Amino acid sequence: SATPTTTQLILPTRKFPNMRRIVIQSALVDPIGQQFWLHTFDNPVDPVPWPIFKELFYEYFQYPMPVERSRSKDANVLRLLYLKLAVNAQDSDKVTLRDYGNAVDAFGPLKDGLEIFLQRAEEILSYPFFCTEVQTNEQVRYFLKGQSDGTFIVRFSTQLGVPFTLSV
Repeated sequence: SATPTTTQLILPTRKFPNMRRIVIQSALVDPIGQQFWLHTFDNPVDPVPWPIFKELFYEYFQYPMPVERSRSKDANVLRLLYLKLAVNAQDSDKVTLRDYGNAVDAFGPLKDGLEIFLQRAEEILSYPFFCTEVQTNEQVRYFLKGQSDGTFIVRFSTQLGVPFTLSV
């Protein structure tokens, strides 16, 4: 079966107001994460531009937005960059509900506070075996080709509810 288009997903959310909540709940388990997306974005299936997402995310959680400066070694700026990696916005400069849900599943729960969430993201994403740029099985095969036995990487999963994949 074909994947539904954005229009096909938007129409039911307008016709059936609870559909919006159901779509969000199906993409993310964390209740605080659900509330953020539900109260912040009108359409759960539209990607959100990274600059808008980061401003609203920090504002919602009442956390001071770091001032991004090139070459800054400020821990809060680095955490903001790790957040961008966590929600998979480094290439597209957009955040989808699916990628946000995977990030919250991976580094949450958000009830522990945004500081702890950002620290977890920084810790896990800074491991040398974590590869944010490898996303498909074909890329994994290319990346690991010629490596010695036992070489592995951890990457973001493409499955909902499964934040990471171990590739050997």
